[in-house]
Amino acid sequence: EIFAHEVMQELAHKGYCVTHTIVPKDVMSHMYEATQQLKFNRVPSEFEPYYLGRDSREKMVLVDFDSSDVPRAVAESPLAAQDRQMGSLCEALTAGLEEELGIRVTSRTNLMVRQTFADDDEEEEFPA
Repeated sequence: EIFAHEVMQELAHKGYCVTHTIVPKDVMSHMYEATQQLKFNRVPSEFEPYYLGRDSREKMVLVDFDSSDVPRAVAESPLAAQDRQMGSLCEALTAGLEEELGIRVTSRTNLMVRQTFADDDEEEEFPA
């Protein structure tokens, strides 16, 4: 609750908030291994700079943990915990966003997994 309050204060004063999460190396490795089961794609070029940032060189996939299509390795990985953590933060911010900024949250985007292309050859496999 304190964290959500601090995030809300940053949003109200700056219009954005940057947070960091410390994740142990073995957990990161487990998440990376799980992502190898996902089918990545590329955001259409007209959306890429707005969705992934300027000069993005990444492939991405949205993971819906409620879907039966999610590979078991992904569903049972720490990625699911990260998704729940973001969902909890979203829920904690919902009331404050509406009260302080007039923003009504009705849904959230599924977990986005992004990976930088290994090289130019891999990027060519994912036309924009």
